[in-house]
Amino acid sequence: MHRLPAYAPELNPVEGLWAWFKGIAANLCPDSLAPVRRPLRLGRRRLGRHPGRLWGFVHKAGLFV
Repeated sequence: MHRLPAYAPELNPVEGLWAWFKGIAANLCPDSLAPVRRPLRLGRRRLGRHPGRLWGFVHKAGLFV
């Protein structure tokens, strides 16, 4: 177990995942969530087909399992 700083987004693999999803849903300004669901579902499927990308988020954070 390692003690991490209070705020260190570069050490959190989920931050990389959120950044990737933000790239998928970029420039959307809908009135409801319906138009956002499709791009996010497609992104989730794309991640499911490429599990190496998920491991890339973990490795970029400097974590090795």
